Amino acid sequence: MKITAILGSYRKGGVTDSAVDEILSAAAECGAEVAKIYLTDKHIEYCTNCRACTQEPGQRHGQCPTVDDMRAILDELEQSDAIVIASPMNFGSVTAVTKKFMERLICFAYWPWGPAIPKIRDKRKTKLAVVVASSSAPSIISRLFNSMLGTLIRQRYYGSSFWVSPSDGFPGDDFGSALSWTNYQET
Repeated sequence: MKITAILGSYRKGGVTDSAVDEILSAAAECGAEVAKIYLTDKHIEYCTNCRACTQEPGQRHGQCPTVDDMRAILDELEQSDAIVIASPMNFGSVTAVTKKFMERLICFAYWPWGPAIPKIRDKRKTKLAVVVASSSAPSIISRLFNSMLGTLIRQRYYGSSFWVSPSDGFPGDDFGSALSWTNYQET
């Protein structure tokens, strides 16, 4: 099994990065091949919503006319069995670099001009996914995440989640050595 983590944090070694390290370490111990992509190390342009990448039918993701590092990232994701997307929460949303990445994922849809909604290119492919979010204001994150999880369930995607936070609650602490399972909260 191949697991690729997409990290949208601006701080390497911070809480979000440390959480992803724990996930990938556990997966590697179970025999998974793991990779981590720092979005801040990549050149990713904004989606211009030209929808050129959605026009051609086919099983593989569409090709964006923008030439940047996103092409290699998309190929990596297509070769992965599971994906971890991690981002700190800023002003109630993911970081700007994570948002740029997420908007460019439209290429996995087939959406020629005319139809009101896109179609998934390859419904046979199912990938496992983990979403990691960190914040110095966890109650706000909890509400936003629970809202997002409810939306995903309504869209027939099922999953589970739980909160793990540094034991003293200060952002930027060494997450790996301060895991506190007493802060477990089922959602």
